[in-house]
Order: sequence, then C-alpha cells, then structure tokens
Amino acid sequence: MDILFISKRIYLGKGDGFINGGIIVSTEGIIQRILKSSQEVNSYMYNTESESVIDFENMVLMPGLIDTNVHINEPGRKDWEGFLTATKAAAAGGFTTIIDRATNAIPPTTNAANLKTKTSIARGKIYVDIGFWGGIVPGNFNELPELASSGVIGFHCSLCPTNLPEFEYVTKEQVKEAIDKLDDGAIIAFHAEMEKVTTFVPKPNDDNVKSYESFLKTRPPSMEIEAVSWIADLAECNKKKHFHILNLSAAETIPIIEKSQKNKANLTAETCHHYLTLCAEDVEDCHTVMCESQANMCGIQNFKGKIEEGYDADFCVWDPEEEFLVSPEIIQFRNKANPYMNTKLRGVVHATVVRGLHVFQKYEGFGQPLGKVILRKTSKKVVKFVRL
Repeated sequence: MDILFISKRIYLGKGDGFINGGIIVSTEGIIQRILKSSQEVNSYMYNTESESVIDFENMVLMPGLIDTNVHINEPGRKDWEGFLTATKAAAAGGFTTIIDRATNAIPPTTNAANLKTKTSIARGKIYVDIGFWGGIVPGNFNELPELASSGVIGFHCSLCPTNLPEFEYVTKEQVKEAIDKLDDGAIIAFHAEMEKVTTFVPKPNDDNVKSYESFLKTRPPSMEIEAVSWIADLAECNKKKHFHILNLSAAETIPIIEKSQKNKANLTAETCHHYLTLCAEDVEDCHTVMCESQANMCGIQNFKGKIEEGYDADFCVWDPEEEFLVSPEIIQFRNKANPYMNTKLRGVVHATVVRGLHVFQKYEGFGQPLGKVILRKTSKKVVKFVRL
C-alpha cells in the first residue's frame, strides 16, 4: 500500500518556497507523485479511501540531509564511534544519507578487501543509508582501480602528517601518481593542509600549552592556503577529474577556489557547521550546508537529495521555531564531546524518513536499523549509482 505524507510546509528544494500538499510514496520507498495543493490532497484522499496517511501538520518537510564527511571508525576503533551510534545520531539530526571517511578505522578503507570488511560490518546495524570514501595512502596506488570498481564514492587523502600509521599522508608527487590510476570523473578529496615550520612552539610546562589559542598558533592559515593553491593548480591541469576540499576553514582560500572554477576546473569545497557558528575566543581551553549539492558531489543525485518523482522518499521533518538545549542526554554519538554543549539552539527534528520508513521520531524514538549500503557501479565510460 502506498503512503501519503502531508504537511502545510513542504519544501521541494528548488528555492520556490513551501507548498501545502502531499507526497505519495510507494511500498518500495520511492516517491510516486507530488500533490502541490491541499485541493489535490483532498481529491486524492477522496478517491483512495484506504490510503495510509501521515500528517505532519505545520512541520517543515524537506529532503533528507546528506553528510559526506563522517568518521565512523568501525572496525578497530569502535570505542571512538561505531555504525550503530553514528547512524542513530544522523537520524536524530535529520540526515538520511552519510558517507564514511576512510581514516581511523582499522583496517582503513584503502583496498577492496577492507571495503568488503566495512560493508559486511555495517549491514544490519545502520539507521540511515551509507556510502564509503576510499583512501589514498603511500603504496596503495595500484589498488585504487579495484577499490573504485568495488563501490567507493570517491577517494580522499591527507597532505600533512596524520599521526595514524595505517593512514599516512601523501606527497605532491604521490598524489599525481595516484590520480593517474583513476578514471575520468573520479572524485579526489583532500585534507588540505601542508606542514610548515612555525615560530610558535609551546613548552610542556607553560600554563598556555593547553589553551585553544596556542593550538591555533601551531596551525596558521598559511598551511591551508598553500595546500589549496596547489590543489587548485592540480585541478586546472586535470579538468576531467573532480577535486574536493574537506573542512575548509581559512577564508583567504575562497578567492583561490573561485579563480580555479572560473578557469573551468572541477573544484569544490565544504566547510564545517561549527566553523560558521563558533568563534575561537568562545572555545574553552582543554576541550577537545546539505541536500542536493551534497548528492551532486557524491554522484547520487539521480535518486537522493530531492523531493521529486522517482527519488528515494528521504525526508527531514522539523520545527524551525522550536528550541532545545544541547545536553549529553540527547546526543546519540558514542563520544559526547560537543562544541554546542549547554547551548540553546532553535530547530527541532521531529521525524526522519529513509525510503519511506520512519527511522526516528521525536516522541517514539528509533525504528529498526533499515539503512542500506550505497555502492558505486563504474565502467570506463559510464559512472552511475544503483540502489542495492
């Protein structure tokens, strides 16, 4: 039986504002039809009396959010974060699809066998749909084509030391060698910092050694500016591949990226929410944007990121006016550290729907872990994503 989702504030993700209407979803979780007025809804309900109807009243119903930069760390470091808790947290926040980074897990996703290990562990314990980045590290360049054909959405690497022996950084020359192994259309993402010698070296017994200001001085913007400048040049020389910068923080890099884009390079970047929300001066010492564009970046834009016929029925349902206090009790992550702790925020997620299924409801809690693994199917000439 099809399901009818209705709301007075449905946002289709096209910049056209809200509609008072409904969305018909098949039993397979695919959007069949969009009813763009209350009159259409009433007419449809009159003619299909047995229809199952879920009414979100005045809540905003919008496309489910997509996060392409998630560290799950399982297997090997499940005590840091695991599939179950990470996807619960995603569902509670209105995210319906996440892409896991290749770092931090043991083993990391740096070859096809390790990817298979990850997907086998993930199945049965994920509340949202999940895809995987592959990793580029010294010595695995010949394994990248097989890793690509096994289903990773793209590849990422670090340009500065990681302190992770299983995921070491790569040099400029190694990056060039690695991308030569990848087909046109491949996505290569970067932790874009290059190690530099700084004049500030905190002393172990200094009272300021644990201050956030001291940390900032050890990572000046010049580290990021140098890396982004080099990546921009690389993108302009390899216009058939997609280059992406993760965790962009230095505003000085934006003109560099814009110039490269004007020169027809396929270069994109993303930042972090807290970079746009918090000031460094507000960070205590000793303490440790997202639908269609993210789908486009990952290449899953044919079935994710929109409310449109033929797309997965992935919805985030929330109240923009309602406020809540961030506290450890509401955080689903295994690690409760949070830059917003004890802060009052506005905007409460009331339901998260993945392929037509409720995976989270504010007052009922979580449903079953029915998320699916998204794997990329590739060939030499065609790149597409399929539902599994």
